[in-house]
Amino acid sequence: MDQLAQTQWHRFLTTNYYTFGKPEQPPYTTTMRLADDGSVQGYHQFNERYWALDDDELVLLNANKEATTRFELPATPADIAANQLLGRYLGASHTVHRLLIRPMLAELNTELNQTHHDLQKQAQRLTDHLERIEHRVYQKVVFSHRIRVVFILNSIETLPALQPLITRLRDDSRFEIKLVAVDKMFGFFQSLHTLKALKAGLDAQNLPYIALTGDYAQAGERLHTWQADYIVRQSEWDGDYPKAFSGIALDWARLIHIPYTITEGGVYTPKKQESMLTNGYYEHIWRYFAPDPLTDQEQQDIASTFISPEAFVTAGSMKAQAIAHATPTWPLNHPGNKRVVWMAHHSIETGWFQMGMFHLIYKQMLAWAQAHPDIDIVYNPHPLLREKVADPNVKELTPKMYDQFLKDWNALDNTAILINHSQYETTAAADVILTDGLSSFYEMQIQHKPVVGLLRKDHIAFTPLGDRFMTGVHTCEDFETAQATVLKLLTEPDDLYDRQTEICANWLKYPNPDKFIRDEMIKEIQSGAKRA
Repeated sequence: MDQLAQTQWHRFLTTNYYTFGKPEQPPYTTTMRLADDGSVQGYHQFNERYWALDDDELVLLNANKEATTRFELPATPADIAANQLLGRYLGASHTVHRLLIRPMLAELNTELNQTHHDLQKQAQRLTDHLERIEHRVYQKVVFSHRIRVVFILNSIETLPALQPLITRLRDDSRFEIKLVAVDKMFGFFQSLHTLKALKAGLDAQNLPYIALTGDYAQAGERLHTWQADYIVRQSEWDGDYPKAFSGIALDWARLIHIPYTITEGGVYTPKKQESMLTNGYYEHIWRYFAPDPLTDQEQQDIASTFISPEAFVTAGSMKAQAIAHATPTWPLNHPGNKRVVWMAHHSIETGWFQMGMFHLIYKQMLAWAQAHPDIDIVYNPHPLLREKVADPNVKELTPKMYDQFLKDWNALDNTAILINHSQYETTAAADVILTDGLSSFYEMQIQHKPVVGLLRKDHIAFTPLGDRFMTGVHTCEDFETAQATVLKLLTEPDDLYDRQTEICANWLKYPNPDKFIRDEMIKEIQSGAKRA
């Protein structure tokens, strides 16, 4: 392509909008633009982050500036057939991508009309909202109501961390509670389809709930109308929820955080070596009910943020109590067999926690289970592992390989898979836990189970507190050592038993964290009433 043609194509490509996706299928986006600076705008995905002209081809590139799709260009833009360009996707054979060209002027006019419409709706919404506030000012001064608490839930697996508090508040006539059930998100938008299992779990416990699947923004407004005094969200990661339930969208109420793991103090953040408690979500919370007092290092890290150390209150751990008192239940019926639970973390890729070793050992685990019919092995993957395998940016394992493993594993007589269910009844019945972390390294010590920890050499750094936790774990860097350690612990006493008792003592010395949290909520409301 000569310089004149390249200039002509560059001008054409940067003055249009595009619908991008596979032919005859719903598009990935209808708002893609190719910007002058070589970036892709209006569509934010790893595989389509940049664009370039390469001789007679338009090339889409990923965030590493590696070519992902190539579109062969005709001699001039006027020669484009059917107002579309078809290109070959380089990541999979026979996959075709289509760019459907839409003139920018028409699109801008549509956007202008839509913006005008949206502004009118927002103005009306603001007017209605102000009228509601005016109506409530008098109402709130004159009338009182029960303390209103909403729990925003998205995972059945981590419900034990909140269950005692839900039960206590439900049975207390001073409180009115709502359970809101939503799908767990990945990066605000991509659903991980957890709602079905969550609803089944809540139904099994006869807990009424509000299931949300549609307009989350409207749901957020209705929640505001209900005027919750407290909001308890199940996790600290904003990306796990629709934006309507992000920290900044909810901090009109008193936000409470109760960790779904017992503690976040075991490792540093993946991106830089600082406490996990520097998460921006904690700028919005009223209280973080923690299992332990803040360490000196955590206090220093928090001091360099806009997070208030007063938000952190030591209450013990409801989850630790639930783990300690779980009723042993085993899914296989093989009297006399030894019992192992294999817990697999989701971080099999690089650039995050880098704990997951499933992709490195799953074939060996399958062979080991086949070779030891006298050992029952229950596979308990992290809820995100299947989604991580399905991510096209994660190259360590394909969905086809993972699904084949699950099929092969299920075919054995001495194996089982535990998903969409709390694992603590099963681990309570186990003889040994084999795990690559994170929280399972210390949670299983509460049940005084021998813990064999598989550690990647490139794993995220432990904090001093995390190093202390790991003194109760038999750490191994390869499968052969881990296998031998498991076999030994199936027949011999665990010499780390006393160490585990010391590590877990603080978490278990508070027998009723749920009662403490309830009383703190009541005191806050009463003190507010006195100030008014």
